[in-house]
This record gives sequence, structure tokens and C-alpha cells, in this order.
Amino acid sequence: VPNGFRPLGSAFDEGGAFERTTRHQRWKFLIMCAITSIDAFAREGRCKIRIVSTGPARSEAAAPAGLLFTVLPRSRRIQALVPRSRGVLRFRDRRRVRRIRRVSAMAEHAYILAFDTANEVVAVALGRIDAASRDDVATLRRPCALSDIAAVREVEAHRASNTVLLSLVDDVLDEAGVSKDMIAAVVCGRGPGSFTGVRICMATAKGAASALEVPLFGVSTLDAVAWNAWAQGLRGRVLVAADAMRKEVYPVLFDIAEAGVSRLTADAVVKAVDAPAWAAGALQALGESADACRFDAVLGDGLVKYADIFEPLGAVADESLWAVSGRGLLLAERLGADPATLLPVYTRLSDAEENERIRLAKEDGGKNLRTGVQLFEGSQD
Repeated sequence: VPNGFRPLGSAFDEGGAFERTTRHQRWKFLIMCAITSIDAFAREGRCKIRIVSTGPARSEAAAPAGLLFTVLPRSRRIQALVPRSRGVLRFRDRRRVRRIRRVSAMAEHAYILAFDTANEVVAVALGRIDAASRDDVATLRRPCALSDIAAVREVEAHRASNTVLLSLVDDVLDEAGVSKDMIAAVVCGRGPGSFTGVRICMATAKGAASALEVPLFGVSTLDAVAWNAWAQGLRGRVLVAADAMRKEVYPVLFDIAEAGVSRLTADAVVKAVDAPAWAAGALQALGESADACRFDAVLGDGLVKYADIFEPLGAVADESLWAVSGRGLLLAERLGADPATLLPVYTRLSDAEENERIRLAKEDGGKNLRTGVQLFEGSQD
């Protein structure tokens, strides 16, 4: 390496912070520094880069300056030949680096991966944080700012989220130039929503967080819908109603102000036809009059089926705000951290549990068939 080689110098000037890191961290940092410097030399025409195969059939290929990695198999090494140097600097890749477009970004940022599959839309997002905070759980738990959202993708996947989610995550990471090593935490939607969709999301998130050895945080899917509406400029008293299947909805009331979103009611599941009665009862519980039960906006994918029921309750928001979004997942309040203990939000029994409970209740004289669905006096179902 020529004289004057100084790998990201400031990292070595912080009162011995480098010496307090582990041996593995030091090696990883030094390798990253070397690659960054080699890439800079190649851009200036001061060195040439070759990718050398070390397998049985030895071969060499030129690597263009400024693009050190594309897809690098385990059986290859990067060999940089620097003029006027005493030797050759080699680095053997051990983790199959995937399309690292800007190696220097690894020293500046880490990322939070968020996704949700609770209903008909698969939402994926990347949030950016300072790399120095990637091991601080308190920092990771704080919601991202709008300016820190690096990438957002939503794709409709009717009953096919299990085949869409991972490929969509890979696409988002590749397009953003982010490797899996740069993920500092995973955030997932906990529901409520489709039971199968919530389980797919939670299982994938737990597996990813465990494999990457990073914290796993959960957010309410309905909170994410409300926060996306906030980001799009919606303000006022808002009713979010998500589709719960079986002619039911998941309704929640929110206050959306300039400062953010405040949840007013807990998760619940009600018959769609009983949603107006539920809303009136929720307002009474908040100490407000239920006579004028009308909201500034009504949104949520429950409106796809039940728009005629919710239209009298307030102005129907634009359809683009009904489904969960990656932006909302990063903005919403997080809980948890341990992949082993984070739990989904179901609000009621599954169909299989319902059938088993009915069967057992019949054998025991037909008592206690309560399902968790809240029925109101004069219910139409």
C-alpha cells in the first residue's frame, strides 16, 4: 500500500475507541477501510483491480473502477495491484457480498428493515440510522423521521404474500444498495389483520432477526395506516377500519395532529354493520357526545367491502391511504426487541379455535360461546 494510506482516519482518533472493539470487529473494519481506499485509488487511476478465482481452474477478470463488487462467490478473492508498492493486498470474501454499490456508506449508515403482510398488500421499507447507534436498542426503538426513510415499496398480493415478501425485500435492498450486514433491526406489523398474513409476517420477521442477530420490533398495522395518513397531510379525528373477514372489521379511533398521531381506542373486532354503534360507544367512553357521530376522515381496507356502512360516519379518505404502507411502519410507535417474545395481535379466535370451542361447549351443555366479537344491543347479525 502506498505511503499516505489512511483508512477513514477519524475512526482511529477517538481516544482509543478502536482498541476497545472486538478482534472480529477490528478485522471487519480494517477490511472495509482497505476496500474503500482501494476503490478510491482505482477511481483515480492509481491502481488496477483484478478478481482472481482460486478454484481448480484459476482465472482472472478485470474489475471496473468504482464497482468493486457485483456478486462475489466464496471461491474468489479481490486482488489489488498498487504501483510502487512492496506487495499485493488481498481480501477474501467470506459472506457472498451482494451488490455493494458504495462501500463507504457502510461506515456512515445502518438500516432498519420494516415489512407487513397483514392484509392484501405487502409493504416493505428501509429506514436509515447512524451506524454508530446500531447497537443502541433505545435508539432503534424510536420511530424514524420522514427524512430518514430510504426506500418504500407496496405490492398487492392477494393470498400470496408468502411468495412475494422475501423477493420484494431482496429487490428493495438491492435497489437501495444495502447489504444484509447493514441491517441493524427488523420491524414488522403485528396485526390485526388476516390471521395467515399476520403469521407469515411474524414468522418471517422472527427468522430474519434471529439469523441477522438484530432486535425485532413490532408495530400495530392500524397505527401504521394512521401514520401514513399523517405523512400525507391528513389531520383531525380519524376512524381506521381494517377488514377482519367474516363480515367483521377492526376499528380504531385516532387523533391526527401536526405533532403526530394519538391512538384513542384499543384494538377491537366488531361486525361491520355494528361499526356505527361501536363508534358511538367509543365517543361516549371518551366523554364526548355520540349524537353527532361523524369523523374528519374514515379510511382502511374495510371500506373496500363496507363503504356504504362507513360513508355516513365521515369523509372517506383517498383510496391510496386505505392500506398499510412501509412509510407508516417506520413512523409508528414500536415495542419489543426480543424476537423470541414478540407476539401478534389477533383480537379474536381463529376459525379452527372457534370450531373447537363450539364443539367443546356443546359437549358441556352449551355454555360460554363467546367468540371475542363484540355484539351490541339490537345487533343485526
